[in-house]
Amino acid sequence: MDDWLDEGEGAREAQRQSAVEFAQAYLVFVDDSRARELLDYWDRTLMNRRVPVDASIQQYAAAEAIRAFIAGIHQQIALGREERLA
Repeated sequence: MDDWLDEGEGAREAQRQSAVEFAQAYLVFVDDSRARELLDYWDRTLMNRRVPVDASIQQYAAAEAIRAFIAGIHQQIALGREERLA
C-alpha cells in the first residue's frame, strides 16, 4: 500500500538530483574568472539599476526581467554549491 508513496519520494529525489546536476553548470560563474567577472559586472550595473519614476511599465518590466535573470543565476549557484559542499 505504501509503494506509491515510495515511488513518489524516489521520483522527487531523482528530480532534485537532476536539478542539482543542472545547477552545477552555473558554477562556471564561480570557477571561471571571466564568467565570475561577467556576473560581477551584471551585479554592479544591472541588478541594482534604478528605473526612473516616470518610466513606462515596459521599462519597469524589462528591468525586473533582467534582475530576475541575474537572481536566478545566483540561486542556481547556491544550489550547485550546496551539493558540492555536501
